[in-house]
Amino acid sequence: MLKFFHGYHPDVWDALVKSGMMTEYDGVRIPQDITIKEYKQFNNVAKLGGHLHKFMLEHKCPFYIDRLQGGTFIDHYPYDMALLNEYINLVGDENYYGKQMHEWCSNYISDLGKIGDLQDNDWKAENIARIVNEKYKMPHLFLESMDEHEMEYFGRPKNCYEIFNVLDRLFAKRMSEHYRILPVDSATIAFSLEIDYGAKRFMAEIGAQTPHTRLQVAYGRGMAKAHGCSFGTYYETWGGNPFTTCNYQKYGKNEWDTETEEDFPFKSAGANGGSSRSLQERLYVYSFMNNVDFMNEEWSVANIFNDWDEFELSPYGKINVWFADFRKKYTDVGNKITPIAAVLNSSHKILDRLESINGFGEMAVGGEKEEKMVQIKSDLKAIFANVTEMKGENWKALDNSNVPDAVDLLNFTTNGALNNYKYLVDITATNELRDSAWAGKICPVSDVETILRRELPCYVDGGLLWQVNERIGGGYYLTVFNNSGVNRSVANGEIIDHTEDKTVTLSFKGERHPELCDGKGTLSLNDGTYKLTVPAGGWSMIKF
Repeated sequence: MLKFFHGYHPDVWDALVKSGMMTEYDGVRIPQDITIKEYKQFNNVAKLGGHLHKFMLEHKCPFYIDRLQGGTFIDHYPYDMALLNEYINLVGDENYYGKQMHEWCSNYISDLGKIGDLQDNDWKAENIARIVNEKYKMPHLFLESMDEHEMEYFGRPKNCYEIFNVLDRLFAKRMSEHYRILPVDSATIAFSLEIDYGAKRFMAEIGAQTPHTRLQVAYGRGMAKAHGCSFGTYYETWGGNPFTTCNYQKYGKNEWDTETEEDFPFKSAGANGGSSRSLQERLYVYSFMNNVDFMNEEWSVANIFNDWDEFELSPYGKINVWFADFRKKYTDVGNKITPIAAVLNSSHKILDRLESINGFGEMAVGGEKEEKMVQIKSDLKAIFANVTEMKGENWKALDNSNVPDAVDLLNFTTNGALNNYKYLVDITATNELRDSAWAGKICPVSDVETILRRELPCYVDGGLLWQVNERIGGGYYLTVFNNSGVNRSVANGEIIDHTEDKTVTLSFKGERHPELCDGKGTLSLNDGTYKLTVPAGGWSMIKF
């Protein structure tokens, strides 16, 4: 059962629990950041005999600390390790998920951009701090991946492969410094590297600002299955026009205690800020149907209630309550069907944005290495980001596509994981897969659609995002998403363009009696052909 981690705040927690959004399987996300008021810092909020401790004594549910670093100022917080160990012993070691190392790869790239063109001879901690402080007038030094002394120690990278090396060393350092890291990757993904250094759980940050959720989730799912790990998704609310985050709490209170752009370089825009509620719902359903083990949110405390007096559920909070019921309703959702895996080479430890087609953060390396990188990303785009025409401002996370969502992504391994797939797409750019015992399973990228049409128990024609899950006890679930036609702005809120409602054709193998069991849309049968209309920004779930 999917575990949903809810953000703890002493002023909100009891109302959150009473609201119905927390199930018996769920856990606690404990926010920790240099911006948070002292009484809510971990050593205080988790004190023995306190509100949080009493709840954990009664429920012994999973927990983790959000966060160690990333998306905020670096903070070398002095954790009371005796207190933390008390909690770990209370719930059991397997229920402590660790300290969140948040979008650490992407943050390193952005930190390099903050420093600019500082050269080797000047690459000193004091110069790095001076330049960043001159650009960002913040209460703390605005580096997110490491402090200025670590930045000096790791040196100035010259190309993408030197960036890979720094990221490798950084993660190894963090793993040696802390008992259990929970890494979260966004546009730049390092699942393979994280597993190599012993991570047993990892997450993809999903939301409107991070493109190609399908790729993120396919990679996380494939690597988790291959190595016996747990994979989760971390939902963030950023997006909209202009780019902001939402905050339904009427006084702008939030778990991070950031109030203005002078506290932190972000902008909250109230109920109309951030990305859409339709995207929130689709990302929740998409995560669930992709068999993720756990989910978390970045700005939940700020958004689940309109106020902290009467605790009226906000539109955001209503989706959380609905999702708790949805998870309990569909306990028969089985494994997503993925007869094909796309295979990266075993040394491809970090996957950069697909948009950086010739190099990591556009730091091209030239020659044969660059040619291979271009080919790898071209193949990944053909499978995981083969986007049909879409409209609206909230579509780049979940893409409509002509390629069925039925392909896993993983790095080459000899541990037997490749035995679980009938076909393999070779995107190693090496001889690794071709020279292996699995060479006979290789199929070209161009055959993926044809193979899936033959292998899947149903097929959807019409250019929407869709997938099939086994149903425990027999049968299947088909889930179809229409990610086009959603507009979100601070000025106008969420507007659905229903000219983007889409009708697709469904075909089923064998004698089937499909029924629309959840979501929005209409299913019809005319002259022996099933047609499904999915509204803009909506999704449909069919049982057959």
